[in-house]
Amino acid sequence: MSANGHAPNVFVRAARRDLSMPPGFARYDAHGQPSLSRDLAEEIAQRLAPMLRGSGGDGWMDSAAAAVYVGRPISAIRKLTAARQIPFEQTSAGARCYFRRADLDAWMQS
Repeated sequence: MSANGHAPNVFVRAARRDLSMPPGFARYDAHGQPSLSRDLAEEIAQRLAPMLRGSGGDGWMDSAAAAVYVGRPISAIRKLTAARQIPFEQTSAGARCYFRRADLDAWMQS
């Protein structure tokens, strides 16, 4: 409570801080933390989109990445590869297993 008996107003405190706000921060949230302006958030999203699209192609994943992608523990992925129940590739017998994103998508749909 303030001296006049009213609860302190977060927005009044935020308005006083507007002069020292970092670039791209337009306002403060209910907890007094700076929040991104909508324009800056959209610019960040536009810049990240091509990078995310590039990583989401038909690239190869190792067992750990495949486990995260399909939402199962890595031990389950190892059991599925041993039983040949999930599509994967190896460079030689006993070598690491690699998984193609499109193959995992098709496997999850079946």
